Amino acid sequence: MIKSLLTILVLSVCCSDAVYQFCRGATTSAANGVCPYGSVVVYGNQCCATKDYYEVSSLACKGDVKPANYGGCLNGQSIVYEHCCCDNKDIYDTTTASCRAGGVLGVAVNGVCGTNYYVTKGNLCCRKEDIY
Repeated sequence: MIKSLLTILVLSVCCSDAVYQFCRGATTSAANGVCPYGSVVVYGNQCCATKDYYEVSSLACKGDVKPANYGGCLNGQSIVYEHCCCDNKDIYDTTTASCRAGGVLGVAVNGVCGTNYYVTKGNLCCRKEDIY
């Protein structure tokens, strides 16, 4: 019982991630925070057609990624990058992860870092061993 509760707690903390909201099409202003039928609020006060709305997870993997087989991963792994599997111990949230002093390479360009560096909070590139 306690083991099950701990597993649920770990998965809730580990795998609940921030989501970036985007609109592929043109947006219009929301009227008092409300959008017309067939659209959703994005960016806080803009309306986006439901067909143009999408979300991207902020979870990343600082280890090896493998393709998700039929949308599923092995035990001890979770989906990242929308279609890849990563060991749970290597998953981190790019919006909250920090980098120890000396581990920063520089700013990520278009959300991408050089080899062996990973994006962390503030859009900084950090060595894997310095992410916390």
